[in-house]
Amino acid sequence: MKGDGTGNNLNGIMTQATVFDANLTKASDTAIDTIRRAIYQARKQSKLPADAIVMSDLDWMNIELQKDGENRYLFANLQGLVTPVLWGRPVVASDSMDEGDGSTTGGEFLTGSFQQGARIYDRMGFTIKVGMINDDFIKNQRAILVEERLGLAVRKKYAFVKGRFALAE
Repeated sequence: MKGDGTGNNLNGIMTQATVFDANLTKASDTAIDTIRRAIYQARKQSKLPADAIVMSDLDWMNIELQKDGENRYLFANLQGLVTPVLWGRPVVASDSMDEGDGSTTGGEFLTGSFQQGARIYDRMGFTIKVGMINDDFIKNQRAILVEERLGLAVRKKYAFVKGRFALAE
């Protein structure tokens, strides 16, 4: 997701996505509002509907724990499982997204049209080879080679919007 395109790294979606337009925000915005505005920005720029949201597990937890004026949870169902969905789009909690430090920076988010805006090309499915090299037979050792050849094409970088959540004051 965050590959820089150098060496064996794919150029990730996060590195190619458009930065969230802070002019869309309002002073009272929560993380939920920010995501909705980012969905709007992705749709407006690319004419493609955003179909997923990616954020850290901590940021998703903070959204789940938001309460209304009567101290009731907005999202959580304490008796059962709740599918992570926000604004009708699935939420993917990913360890690759920065959580933010809680005092100066908020956590990262990414939203966009993953199905239409980017595509993975699989040139060679993953292969596993086990063998011996040089004196491995004498040492009773084996070498394992696992490889896969992929390409990531971000066809419409404007279909993706990335940003950081504002810190609660």
